[in-house]
Amino acid sequence: MKIAVFEVEEWELPAFDEIKKDHEVVTVHEPLNPGNAGEYADADIVSTFIYSELRKGTLEKLNALKLIATRSTGFDHIDLGYCREHGVTVSNVPHYGETTVAEHVFGLLLTISHRLADAIDRTRKGDFSQTGLRGFDLLGKTLGVVGTGGIGRHVIDIAKGFSMDVIAFDVAPDKKFAEE
Repeated sequence: MKIAVFEVEEWELPAFDEIKKDHEVVTVHEPLNPGNAGEYADADIVSTFIYSELRKGTLEKLNALKLIATRSTGFDHIDLGYCREHGVTVSNVPHYGETTVAEHVFGLLLTISHRLADAIDRTRKGDFSQTGLRGFDLLGKTLGVVGTGGIGRHVIDIAKGFSMDVIAFDVAPDKKFAEE
């Protein structure tokens, strides 16, 4: 079986050593797109990340394709209708990065609310003045969350730890979660 893996970073390469024993594995640093898809027309499986374009123009060049394995939670870069029509299975990593992304949200919120970027920049320049660096607390602020999947729920949990008020929206509301 031929497996083409796109958007591979150097640190990821050893992860493919085991499957190379039984399969032909091609690793590519660039994203998959209509311009390079023809080179991998004989790939049975493609594995991508979020920057690959898996629309009709790309997919129709992958003649042997049976499986797309995106190494991301999101799959909005994949034409699911085309895949369904052509019998191509699509898999993703549904819980990938839930904690990391939620924590990053609060890293950014704290950076903004406490003017950390400005303070760090000044400190690096040897300016220890506090003028203009007054921030604000997150306590009691209202946070709006769009989407209450894994990441959204982690964001809500962290917000509660900061004693924030939370309002949330999801296209498929979970009444039990909303009550909690």
